Amino acid sequence: MIRLFAVLLLAVLPFTSKAQIDSPDFLCVTNDSLRWSNVTSTCGPFVSLQIFSGTNESGPFTLLAEVVDPAADFFFDNNPSGEQRFYYLQYNYDCPGEMVLSSDTLDNRIPIGVQVQSVSIEGADIRINWLASPSPEVNRYIIYRQEPTGFQPIDTVSSAFLTYVDAGLAAIEPQQTYAVTSLDACNNNSLFGAQVSTLIPQLSGGSGCESEIVLTIDPFELTNMLPISSLELMVSSDGCSTFEFAASFPPTATSFSYNEANDGESLCFVLEGVAANGNGRARSAVQTVDVDILQPIRPFPLLAASYNAGGGISYRFDWDNTALTTSFERNLVQLSSGNNMPEQIDFLTLSNGENTSVITADQVGNGPHELFLTATDQCNNGQITNIINTSWLTAVGENGTNQISWTPYSAEVNTPVSYQLIRTDGLGNQEIVYTGADLNFIDRIDPNAEGGFQLCYQIVVSYQIDGQDLVAESNTACLEQIPGVYIPNVFSPNATQIINREFCPFFARIPTGEYQLDIWDRWGGQVFTSNDPSFCWDGNDSGRPASSGVYVYRLQIDLGGQRLEQVGDLTLIR
Repeated sequence: MIRLFAVLLLAVLPFTSKAQIDSPDFLCVTNDSLRWSNVTSTCGPFVSLQIFSGTNESGPFTLLAEVVDPAADFFFDNNPSGEQRFYYLQYNYDCPGEMVLSSDTLDNRIPIGVQVQSVSIEGADIRINWLASPSPEVNRYIIYRQEPTGFQPIDTVSSAFLTYVDAGLAAIEPQQTYAVTSLDACNNNSLFGAQVSTLIPQLSGGSGCESEIVLTIDPFELTNMLPISSLELMVSSDGCSTFEFAASFPPTATSFSYNEANDGESLCFVLEGVAANGNGRARSAVQTVDVDILQPIRPFPLLAASYNAGGGISYRFDWDNTALTTSFERNLVQLSSGNNMPEQIDFLTLSNGENTSVITADQVGNGPHELFLTATDQCNNGQITNIINTSWLTAVGENGTNQISWTPYSAEVNTPVSYQLIRTDGLGNQEIVYTGADLNFIDRIDPNAEGGFQLCYQIVVSYQIDGQDLVAESNTACLEQIPGVYIPNVFSPNATQIINREFCPFFARIPTGEYQLDIWDRWGGQVFTSNDPSFCWDGNDSGRPASSGVYVYRLQIDLGGQRLEQVGDLTLIR
């Protein structure tokens, strides 16, 4: 602490030639002896050197003694109780009005030690950094290194330095422990502070099935390292020249994993402790590894799954064929029954990048379905893709209203799914009749419109995976509109008009589905059968004219997946 005694008028009076009275250079206190180096003043005759003391660093201070010998450079303070005392010095010259400076304030205790900030391995060198001692009398620091016989001093540096480089030692033996003490002009040495060691991580992995590289450190080394806010894993792939940040870990971590190694790389790793107060970093020893691993299976996405025209399912997925794969399986679950239909896939035929595969119709059946892929490599690492739930469409028509509904499509992605309902008429014309996120739509149609006798519907799903625009398609469901039909109740092979000589249903248009017409006599004997709408009964039974009378008929037609049946009677007149 510096105390200045001055005439306050100097702050307002013009500058004169008067000089300040400098303080002695207060060196240290040892064994209750105060030592200083004198500084002369030419302002006037020397009177005394005044010594002030107190029991508190902030005062109050009283005049302890006056030394009248201008050459004296020490003073013994008889301190019988051994209490801690604080001192400062100043000169008393016969120079009225001059500013008098006081020395630093020192106490009669040994200097306060230092806090080592970090011990860092930098190439072949080891760098030790510490904070300055708060004791003003400290003029040197002693650096100690642990040897088999204990801590030995290896160098002394001026208090102007707060760092020391133990040159070349890291190349010989990087595992070292250091301590630093404070020293004053009286050779009073502080106590040892914390002993801080270099950090030597142990490395494992990076070969065979151990693709993950793990660095571990001794927890004791970590606690002795320095107060840190985090530990950072740094990696270099250019021969340890340039290190890049790989990951950050909490200050209590003792295990550090790296999962980005590629086969054939030569990697260097270091750990860096970030000082909690922001003053520097401590770097561990470098550990190297030549990566020689069996390439693991990387995550691969299932992109899309669509029902194809043949009634099967086509699906797409990405694949990285650098892994040594041992199995690849496709799993298809029919959600209505819960049946899983797994099948092994020949992974040797897969290309690197996007692949397309097909599940045949005989394996599919009615939907919807759940689809996912699994793969395993030689190291028994497994990957399961995302699960896709297909969209299955159903259609029901009645009285010119087609009700269309479909199950939701899901690819386990967090992006919205949009649906387009495509309608195709009997002439092949297509139209988007709905776009949105709903799962049903009512299509009001005119069955007599051109091409309106048969309408087919399909959903097209749009979504994204990892920014890639994707589409998937549902099955196709068709509805055939019921044609107008007229069934006569009487006919005669001898009729004047040809149209009345045969019994046959009359249609507004010929149905395209299955057709079956059966006729029986009143005793239950079948006299006619046909599955062709254009083949009618001419009134003969097994080539001979049937008798006049009442007969029973049954008409069955399939229209767009619907089975229609009509039963009635007719009269044959001869």
